[in-house]
Amino acid sequence: MSQLGNELHAYRFCCPVCSQPLESIAPGENHLECGLGHGYDIRRAGRSVASPELHLDPYPLLVENGSVKIAVK
Repeated sequence: MSQLGNELHAYRFCCPVCSQPLESIAPGENHLECGLGHGYDIRRAGRSVASPELHLDPYPLLVENGSVKIAVK
């Protein structure tokens, strides 16, 4: 799960191209990147920076009474 300002985003934390784990480029940035350099824009629904047809798998979020719940299959 990532927080950018007041926005919460949750994605499956592995690259859809190479299955490597994703990491934030820098705290507060809106991009995630795998070890091989595949980048994804958190604010654009996890869309790939280089290939718009690729995207991260989102997890539904529910904010309820100050708690955040993530639906994981």
